[in-house]
Amino acid sequence: MINILKEVKDKLYSANGVSDNQIEEAENKLNLHFPDNYRKYLSKYGVATFGSTELTGLDIEDYTNVVHLTQRARSNSDDFPANCFVLEDLGIDGFLILADTEGKVFEWNGRNATEIYDSIEDYLKEITS
Repeated sequence: MINILKEVKDKLYSANGVSDNQIEEAENKLNLHFPDNYRKYLSKYGVATFGSTELTGLDIEDYTNVVHLTQRARSNSDDFPANCFVLEDLGIDGFLILADTEGKVFEWNGRNATEIYDSIEDYLKEITS
């Protein structure tokens, strides 16, 4: 994940990385563990955007905060997968991109999660190419 973001560095806007304590606090609030690559991303960037892609993260109070978005999605649907968090809000008709604790990526339509990539890296490769 970090290597792919380095490839778009000329278009990348990011915050500062966050501490392990901040990551653990977010995991506790969501009652899940982020995959290692997402934890490394949070440690290095905190939150990042490039082009029209706005990945979720921490140490930010707006619409890209992973805790806020995931909690909101959970409150909007009893069917939201407990082992997932919001990776990206597409801003189109409530569609979200989710990742699970293993790093698999899903498209969420408000009712169903459909697996679309085996890993966050595969998802990022597709949207950065």
